[in-house]
Amino acid sequence: MVSFLTRVLDLPDRPTRLSRKADRREFAAVMARTLLTFLSVPVELEAGLDADTMTPEQLLDSIEKSARLLSEREAHPPWTCVRAGELLLPAFSRKRYAERFVGEYVKSLNRVIPFFLLTASGRDIASSAGPRATVLLNAGTRHEYRLTGDDLAAVRAAAV
Repeated sequence: MVSFLTRVLDLPDRPTRLSRKADRREFAAVMARTLLTFLSVPVELEAGLDADTMTPEQLLDSIEKSARLLSEREAHPPWTCVRAGELLLPAFSRKRYAERFVGEYVKSLNRVIPFFLLTASGRDIASSAGPRATVLLNAGTRHEYRLTGDDLAAVRAAAV
């Protein structure tokens, strides 16, 4: 019942609640263990597909091709984007936040981008964030939180 109400009312989950608190060690420990959803796109399709110039069959074929490309890969690097000149790596504590972000993102570009939703521990995501990328927890939602460099270092250290 509590989880149902949390979903319906869009209440923050534990990582989101802890991101707003002063105890950074507890936040880092929870983030390191939490499975987060991240996005991945085959490099060849990052620019997206223009659905207006394709038949439905061509569009479906392109999406199936991207699924094959992704399934053949051993590594799935997280997708990053640029917003206001800043390199961002979005990660989500709930799958529906990722789905909402993707919907809004492709709508804003008016392109079809075959995103894949994958999961990894917060520690793995913190470790894969390059030195220039800013990790955004729950990007594009009211629960968005920008992890600082200290947050990322603490998440990496908490998992060791």
